[in-house]
Amino acid sequence: MKLCIVTHTVMKGDGQGRVNYEVAWEAIRRGHHVTLLASSVDLALQQHSQVDWISTQNRNLRGTYQRFYTALNADWEHKAFDRAKVVVAVSEKVAQELIATDVILFVNSKN
Repeated sequence: MKLCIVTHTVMKGDGQGRVNYEVAWEAIRRGHHVTLLASSVDLALQQHSQVDWISTQNRNLRGTYQRFYTALNADWEHKAFDRAKVVVAVSEKVAQELIATDVILFVNSKN
């Protein structure tokens, strides 16, 4: 299978970048070909035969990438939200923001 990961970074030392790094290596380990559309990618991944890296360092390409990624992400989030049976806030602040927008929450009371 061919996979494409669209993200900012695929690096060990970056929070989400580290997650992307591990996902990419697991996909490679399972025999998949991975295309990385990112501004920075770990050198070992750049040099791997099952990886294609499309850099988003070019400002025009970066702007296009950001618009494309934002539109895709918004669409995926909307579809996931529509299918969700339960919404759980990750913090009290997020819970208050969701309540303010009339989203019904599952509240886990710690008694």
